[in-house]
Amino acid sequence: MVLAAVVVIPAQAQTRNTSGTGLVGRSSGVLSARLAQLATPNLQSASVTERARALSLPTTGGGSLSTDNAGRVAVLVNLKSTSTATIDQLKALGTVLNVSTTMSRATLQINPAQLGLLAASPNVRFADLIYAPLLASSYSADTSAVSHRSSRSGKVVCNPVKSESDVQLRAALARVNSKVNGSGVTIGVLSDSYDTSTSTTIDAAQDVKAGELPGVGNPCGFPTPVKVLADGQDGLDEGRAMLQSIHDLAPGSRLMFATADGGEDVMAANILKLARAGAKVIVDDASYYTEPFFQSGAIDQAISTVTTKYGVSYFSAAGNGNVIYQGHNVSSWETSSAVTTTCPKLLNSNISKYDPRDTQCVSFGGYPTYQLTIAPGGIVYPLVQWAEPFNGVSDDYNVYLIDKNTSVILADSEDDQAYSGAPSEPYGGWQNESGRNETVQIVIVHDTQRGLPGAAVPPRLKMIFATLTGFIKTQFVKSTSRYVLGPSIFGHDGGPDTISVAAVPYNNSRSPEFYSSRGPVTRYFGPVTGTAAAKLIPPQIINAPSLTATDGNATSFFGNMVNGVHRFYGTSDAAPNAAAVAALLRSLHPRITAAQVKSMLQTFAAPVGTQPATAVGAGLVDALAALAGTRQLGRPGAATAIQVAPARGRVTLHFRAPTNTGHLRIINYTATCFSAAPLSATRSVTFAGGAVEVVGLTPGRTYRCLITATNVLGSQRSASSVAFKA
Repeated sequence: MVLAAVVVIPAQAQTRNTSGTGLVGRSSGVLSARLAQLATPNLQSASVTERARALSLPTTGGGSLSTDNAGRVAVLVNLKSTSTATIDQLKALGTVLNVSTTMSRATLQINPAQLGLLAASPNVRFADLIYAPLLASSYSADTSAVSHRSSRSGKVVCNPVKSESDVQLRAALARVNSKVNGSGVTIGVLSDSYDTSTSTTIDAAQDVKAGELPGVGNPCGFPTPVKVLADGQDGLDEGRAMLQSIHDLAPGSRLMFATADGGEDVMAANILKLARAGAKVIVDDASYYTEPFFQSGAIDQAISTVTTKYGVSYFSAAGNGNVIYQGHNVSSWETSSAVTTTCPKLLNSNISKYDPRDTQCVSFGGYPTYQLTIAPGGIVYPLVQWAEPFNGVSDDYNVYLIDKNTSVILADSEDDQAYSGAPSEPYGGWQNESGRNETVQIVIVHDTQRGLPGAAVPPRLKMIFATLTGFIKTQFVKSTSRYVLGPSIFGHDGGPDTISVAAVPYNNSRSPEFYSSRGPVTRYFGPVTGTAAAKLIPPQIINAPSLTATDGNATSFFGNMVNGVHRFYGTSDAAPNAAAVAALLRSLHPRITAAQVKSMLQTFAAPVGTQPATAVGAGLVDALAALAGTRQLGRPGAATAIQVAPARGRVTLHFRAPTNTGHLRIINYTATCFSAAPLSATRSVTFAGGAVEVVGLTPGRTYRCLITATNVLGSQRSASSVAFKA
């Protein structure tokens, strides 16, 4: 399928207003390549468009400069120390948004004119730009006022714009059948912004008045307003559109919002804030291009904390990164070993600092380049990472996009891994501004000139297209023994504790959206921390996506206008719909755990045609079936067949676990051994399962023992064992 032929395309697959004709050049040690260029006088005074062109970045949307209203850029600063004195030095240069002592880094908003002083700071190891997050949605927003329908009596009709997912996911039937509406459950949303957009005249107050959101004046009987912990400065209020979808399916739930803008560490901090404020279901639709492919990053670790410590069910959009060509998914390229071959000719320039002494380039299945043909207006933005741990990098690779016919370098990414410690190149891309099809080549150079030793065995390397539009042709179509094409879920979207959500259109449950990102995800190292991580043996394979839900739902203001209706396309819309069903489950069973919520949603999911799990996970969320399935939940059955092996003052117990667990995980077992009156004596021990030894029994005394099984809904005792003497 050629993307240019698609009428409705989500943000990651849309053409953006970007030039991307500039070249970045190499980093200057402490400052990354782009920061070093941004620090130059000509870019300090440049316009947003001029900066974007010079830095090979889009002017808006995912991957653009993350700036505040004062024009300061967001920067991630790796530090030698997070002492008070060090942070005070940063505060003298700008606004410190976040400090991570675990990662030994800070998030800083700084005027580009101050970057030279930042580079000179003795406690700064490396500084890099923070790019705006990618939102897995379409991002057109209407500027017309919302329509409040009225009945013949003149009374405002409650919630006039209803999400079709309420029917497709059978949530409306589930609410009636189980008599729940999400009450008692708080849902948190992370996205760009809630109520700060200047591109629409439809604000949150109007949505409340129309019944699209809860709040004072809501005509549907839901007066508790959305609690905004932190709003974004420069968004399109996509978070409010997500909250509309949730409110349609779980109208009784309390809603909260926090921005995902500001970088990985800020987003991670806001995840924790939502959980601490009481959210039991959290959903996001934001991804950072700098998130690790092969490890758990800062956002992953925050998700792990809220799921284990606070019992949160965490949902994330799987992403809109899939590209289909001749029936095959071609949105990524991955090799198990980055073997090299002789580089093609690269025409150097005064701007690019490509070192001609670097003569070895990554072999794309025997070819020195990855070749693409792009239509006018099309965009190519590759992300490249290799499987070495953050802060334990042995190799340095640089990425170039070159014109096939002239060998001119169109875009580049040349960070110094010896300074950054990150096994990745910040993406740099290009837009075809000509009036004809252009053939370009991606070249990945193995940089051997900057001091890194190089791994004894070339590492696994993966390239994912953050954006690939106007795509016409590629030389790589099918996976082979040399490389794998297709999987494009990365970062926390495919994390071990994330419920990753793919998308099907509201009017077709048989096939996923073509752009819905595919899995699986494989992790090769432990979580990213301040030091190098251990290698995982064997690697951790994560089955992502986890589930599928509806996108293309109607909203009051957000999305692509289709036949007079604003339709919210992308996995950004699918994820909150799945989260709303989780809220209904938690409303019905307040003590159910996050793991049990995921299990119930997957167990009762409906098939999506004959699609593989790598596209749709366990299937389409079915709220009616999942909530009805919880009627089978209950206390576990009794353990049976208790066998005793007594010894002096102790006994070893063997037993058969209950055949009926109550459809819930058994949390623990307790073995209790007791003697007869009048001189009663009891000993108990709680354990996870399997054989258990009970000690401290009185030698020569007669005992019987029983086993108690416990899940979240209660306990069940077994019959007593035969009598025995200790």
